Amino acid sequence: VLDASSGSGAKLADYFFVRLNSKIIKMNFKAGDKFTDHGPNPILPQNQKPAILTVKKNKADMGVIFDGDGDRCIFIDERGEFVHPYYMNCLLSELILKKYKKTAIAMDARLRIGLSETIKKAQGQPVVCRSGYANLVKLMQEQKILFGCENSGHYFFNFKIIDKKSNYIFGDALMPILLVLGHLKENNIHLSEATAKFKKQYFISGEINYKGVSFSSLEKKLARKYSSYKSDDLDGLSIYSPDWFLNIRPSKTEPLIRLNMEAKNKSALSQIKKEVTSLLK
Repeated sequence: VLDASSGSGAKLADYFFVRLNSKIIKMNFKAGDKFTDHGPNPILPQNQKPAILTVKKNKADMGVIFDGDGDRCIFIDERGEFVHPYYMNCLLSELILKKYKKTAIAMDARLRIGLSETIKKAQGQPVVCRSGYANLVKLMQEQKILFGCENSGHYFFNFKIIDKKSNYIFGDALMPILLVLGHLKENNIHLSEATAKFKKQYFISGEINYKGVSFSSLEKKLARKYSSYKSDDLDGLSIYSPDWFLNIRPSKTEPLIRLNMEAKNKSALSQIKKEVTSLLK
């Protein structure tokens, strides 16, 4: 199931996916089709519902939703469950490192434990960057990094590494889909199976947004409470422990504070979430 969100990614997807030996159910490729229109941001649950229902109804192997301009996408597994981009970042990094050995991979600063460990296990080098399209592009150009990914479903490719002529970082939703489809077909597995090991090892909170909270005040409280742990201010405030990681930062586009947490077990995630929430009271 491919949902183009009534955006510009539809034309390019039309060109590629008719050439695959697959049955494609196209949603919102043009205005006025039988599918319910929705907003262009695929990370929002309300914009995922039509594709999830279509995957379940048709017993599809996979669903994908593009954003409005086709450089982001999110995945839905064969059970109709949203697969967080963080787990897709882990899978795609692993797939790329199988072909391009010992290369660096750029990742955003919001979640780090699982993706960093996945990249290192595959003999790659994780390079952490401030979140944001322009930041990833600049870093990849400067350090000649082949692949980059964000937890928003952005995927970046550097063609300078491949053809050694151009220096063009391209945000694209199609190549990740093709890489994942190839992996599933080659190994005769479902998407839920391909991502299961990451979900079992690394637990994430999802992005939690707060209104009316002073970032500087919360930053000071967190720095005091966790002063014994490693921290950095690359993108807001990030704090590490052996079992968990948290990042809190002010939104660049909305009057919000954004919190992301990750842990190696559910109890650690629950505990750190409880502690941070108590500081907001």
